[in-house]
Amino acid sequence: MRFLFICHCLFSWLFIVGCGSSSDTYPSTEEEILASIARVNDKWQQQDPSSLCVDSAVYHIGNMAAYRTTGNVNYLRYSQVWAERNAWKGCQYAYIDLYKAYPEEHKISDLCRLMAMEPSVSKATDERRFSQDVSMWMPVLVELYGVTGNIACLDRLHKMFDAALISLYDVDTSLFVCNNSRILASMALVIERLPLRDAYRERYLRIYSSVARALFSLQQSDGHWNANISESDSFSVTALIAFSYLWGIRHDLLPGSDYTVSVARAWAYLSASMDAIVPLQAGDAVVPSEGVAPLFTDLTVGSYLWVATEMLETLRTSNRSSALLASTLHQKSTSLQ
Repeated sequence: MRFLFICHCLFSWLFIVGCGSSSDTYPSTEEEILASIARVNDKWQQQDPSSLCVDSAVYHIGNMAAYRTTGNVNYLRYSQVWAERNAWKGCQYAYIDLYKAYPEEHKISDLCRLMAMEPSVSKATDERRFSQDVSMWMPVLVELYGVTGNIACLDRLHKMFDAALISLYDVDTSLFVCNNSRILASMALVIERLPLRDAYRERYLRIYSSVARALFSLQQSDGHWNANISESDSFSVTALIAFSYLWGIRHDLLPGSDYTVSVARAWAYLSASMDAIVPLQAGDAVVPSEGVAPLFTDLTVGSYLWVATEMLETLRTSNRSSALLASTLHQKSTSLQ
């Protein structure tokens, strides 16, 4: 019953925001969101895959999520080309996604080598860099455990999380000193894949809920979060937080209508902002609420794919909420005719 109520609140709010928008293209149905993913990602993939960096990791996680969601093999091929150009080197979550699609040991051999060296868990002199390392390595370690069964991966994961809590987490504000959006999103990925009986699971859940709650009050009236929360651009910060909220709602870990309304406001902001850089039609000019379109980068595109695919996961949930969801979306469609 609670899940039905949450879905109703979320998509009722999508209905309200969509009807109140100056545009009739607010993506709230499965078809509209799929079209939005294709429009944005196909545009991005007109260029060659980027080299290894923190932001490219965000993009290729989103791209592989888009592949799983849409079944578009071009997305899989794009990440495959990128991985091959980089000789499958470095800490990249997408390598494991590619391995799971077509298991070949060379795809994860460097990850296993790096894991065996034990990623640094001491406080870094550069807190921003350390927080980025934490956000990249934690999901990789839990996924690497999933495909290898090596319990040492979980040991490394928990040590890194402990170090992050000591070095980066402020218990008074319930926030990390930087990169909250990335760390929150990485915790969602970790919790989803962590064994149910793992002794650390409750600790991840507690910190995830605390950070989500602390960020809630910092959302701006137009739906975005300011970039200074995570020392990145407002668009990607907003997208990763919205992804994390949607994930928590879908798994019944975040309470009620407050978070669904927050997600809907964020989705409206993200949709308008993306329309400003990838117009629906040639010649369209859409100005987002901040007055400036976000840069079209692997980070902004990747984070958009994270939240768009997670929105689709909610739409595709097979339970009694489907009829209520379809009814709400039908009302929106009818009202725009």
